[in-house]
Amino acid sequence: ITLALTIALPAIAYGYSLDPSWKYNDPLTVSVYISSSVPYSSDVASGYDNWDSLPQVQTSRSYNANYTEAYFTYSSVSTGAIAETSLIGSSDWKQITIRPEFKTLTSIQRQETVAHEMGHCWGLNDIYNSNLMDETLMRGIGFNNYAFPYQDDKNGIAALY
Repeated sequence: ITLALTIALPAIAYGYSLDPSWKYNDPLTVSVYISSSVPYSSDVASGYDNWDSLPQVQTSRSYNANYTEAYFTYSSVSTGAIAETSLIGSSDWKQITIRPEFKTLTSIQRQETVAHEMGHCWGLNDIYNSNLMDETLMRGIGFNNYAFPYQDDKNGIAALY
């Protein structure tokens, strides 16, 4: 008599998408500058601060635009996007451009937008899989009305750093 034993293990799935070329060289000393033209600067500061609970990354506020790794600026040009993150030169210099649509959001949505854009700064990509968007800050469209990294976002950061 042959006995077969099958063990069902839970599937390990993740939704995070990484872009290692955007990694910071030293993710524990990322300085953030907020241009005076950016509206709702307290929501901006709260949004990027929400990543600081992770052991792999740390931000601090800079008041000198010349010595910063994440630069928040405002553009009055509407592109249909709420905000956009661009890699400027090296991987340690990112510009986050806030657009006019940002002003129409609730406070929690503004914080979520900023936290999402900081996710790009860290090296996370947008997620468009509808089965995963409710469990990530990096959802490609819409809002969760939650401005903190989800477990999947944390796993992505841990995989990068």
